[in-house]
Amino acid sequence: MDLKGKCPQLAEVYEVAVECVEASKDSIKVYRLTERIFNHFFPANSTNCSSDDCRWFLAYANCQKQWMTKGTEINSGGQVDLKVSQNGYHTKDHMSIHVFKLYLSRILGEQTSGSTTSSQDPLAFYNDKRRSLLGEVLMSTSDLGPPTHYIPTFYQQSTFITLQHNAIGARMQQPLVHLYFLTLMEHLVGKPQDLPTLLHIYIPIIELCRSTAKSNEEKILLYIELQAVVQAIVQQVAIDLDPSEPRKMGQLGGVREDVNSILDDPATGGGACKGHTLVLALHLLKRLKSFRKFTDLLTIQFETVCQGISCLEQFDGMLKLLTNSILLPVHSATMSYSYLQAEPKPYLFPIMDESHPVGKLYQRIQKTMLKIHDSKGNIDELISIANECFTAQRIVAGMDTRGAFKMAIWLSVYYDFFNKNKKSELLCNAIGGDKLSQFFEEGHIAIIQRFLNPELMLTIPELPNPLREDEEVLMLQPGGRQARPKQRRGKPEDPLLELFRPSKAHTPDQSDVDLRHALANMIAVVIASPKASNHLWYHMFAPGDLVDTYMTGFMYDTKVNPNGLHYDCGVELSPDGQFGRQDYLKHACRGTYTLHSLYLLLWANFGAFCVALLTQPNADKKLHGTIISDWLSIRHYCVSQLRTIWLHMRNNLNISDEERSFFLMRCMNRFYELSTNPTTAGNMQGKLVTREQLDSYESLWHSQIYQPSWSELKKAFSQYSHEWQNPVFFSIR
Repeated sequence: MDLKGKCPQLAEVYEVAVECVEASKDSIKVYRLTERIFNHFFPANSTNCSSDDCRWFLAYANCQKQWMTKGTEINSGGQVDLKVSQNGYHTKDHMSIHVFKLYLSRILGEQTSGSTTSSQDPLAFYNDKRRSLLGEVLMSTSDLGPPTHYIPTFYQQSTFITLQHNAIGARMQQPLVHLYFLTLMEHLVGKPQDLPTLLHIYIPIIELCRSTAKSNEEKILLYIELQAVVQAIVQQVAIDLDPSEPRKMGQLGGVREDVNSILDDPATGGGACKGHTLVLALHLLKRLKSFRKFTDLLTIQFETVCQGISCLEQFDGMLKLLTNSILLPVHSATMSYSYLQAEPKPYLFPIMDESHPVGKLYQRIQKTMLKIHDSKGNIDELISIANECFTAQRIVAGMDTRGAFKMAIWLSVYYDFFNKNKKSELLCNAIGGDKLSQFFEEGHIAIIQRFLNPELMLTIPELPNPLREDEEVLMLQPGGRQARPKQRRGKPEDPLLELFRPSKAHTPDQSDVDLRHALANMIAVVIASPKASNHLWYHMFAPGDLVDTYMTGFMYDTKVNPNGLHYDCGVELSPDGQFGRQDYLKHACRGTYTLHSLYLLLWANFGAFCVALLTQPNADKKLHGTIISDWLSIRHYCVSQLRTIWLHMRNNLNISDEERSFFLMRCMNRFYELSTNPTTAGNMQGKLVTREQLDSYESLWHSQIYQPSWSELKKAFSQYSHEWQNPVFFSIR
């Protein structure tokens, strides 16, 4: 039955509908029904919604008492936060603010194409009549006092900011005020504009706010709109200060004085309130994705990039304060960040710290290896250390001394030789000689020797792959349409060698350096673990043995087999890091891991494949056509997967470069502990021949590796990303 034009008022429909479903006590059903009612009365692109219905919706939104924090209602004028569900439309207790924001946008409507933006009303994004209704509802409660400047909730919950008491009046803490602010921010961010354009909008609005001729209904809207434009300006300043955007950096020069005037205005949360300073810092951190780059920008590069931005000129003291609070990392067991520290090293493995129980063994091995290399001396001292660790085997801080010896040898090889471009043929030959080779597996020796003498790395140039969708084209042949592979284009190259030994023409990339360090830590764990004790050992040293087994991270309910499905068929992710195929969901959502812990698992798997291809003889033959489809250029494919997942871990986990390095280091350390601890080693099986073994192993990976490491990350770092998860930032970004 078509109710259009015949239905009762929205309020009556809502009341009757709620009565019909209240008996079931199913709140989610009520919310979904409410949303359907909203959708009926405020359909997309509608221009003729009833004023009474719009007024009812606005009043209903303004009654959402659940938008509170610390038990303080928004109307009380206390410190508040928007308690919002970001994972769906509804939470257990209430309908998400995002639903209200959607329908508020529809109610406000865009300005019609025939209307022009008046110089007296520069923010005329919305329908004038609907906007006026909003002002009426916001001023309808007579006992809340006059409108004042709007201060965003995330400013008020920051411990650094001392707000003027009169700046947080109860009138400006109504739920509908916050809702309108979020809607405006979404509108502004959806139409990016440069600083001169935003200033052209800001200046008339501030003049209108100061006007005594404006009604309270108009002023309350102007105060909210002013703050939205200020936030857009702060975000654009961060973009213009980003060294990776050199074309935009010059745009700040001509408007610097106007920008300073806005950022220093305490009425909107700037100046002594330091609100704009904090938000600008958060925007810079979000863009740079690195604490190192952030501190460099505000110190080393300050005079060339940030000079003249007044709120940043006093950032020296602010940075020290933030180091001990929410923005920068604090001291942890394996690293220490301090103000202006030259090079934070969150990737260093625990045993490389002198305070670690095995740290002295590592220091001793490191000094001995450097001494042998520098003096061209004999290796007797190194053999003596090996004999001590192997003949008098003991457990120190949960580490078997045999594993600790092998781990220390490898870490010294990587950080003291390979990472410093120091080749040592003497040590290379010694490791493979009769006296030392007995302490290592054959695969270990191959890795260590190739990193001591990189010229021994296995290099196999190959043509890059076509895009998967371009792999085949349908061509009309005498026998009908047949699929013919496109000819591969490009110059043969070895992306694995380029990753580990970038050419001089290659622009240095800190992300690649961090990736190599993370892979070095993974190698350390596999070398130190007992033979065949975990799946990464097989990936690195015996990939051919994985044929006809269940492989971790593979999202089909089958074994990997060249006569069935190859591994690459079941690990595809979409460009934004989601599950790449619909038929993955049944297996991927069975509860053994999450999408984020899957990133970690796939990164480790493809990292081990890359190391195998670079160091282990015949690894390409064991992988190509058996584990990985033969139509793929295997080295290009594995490196591409490794790099892609590396980015997903940073972007989708919403962490910085340093946090990612620290997180992976802790994951690998936990992986080693589980592989060597007698009470858990039985669960760390290398080859998985049943579904039950796979489920158990992947569950363990998530619950005992990923989750504890994530918790440790949050303790070790005072993550700016947690502050960034504030719902207002979620909308701003």
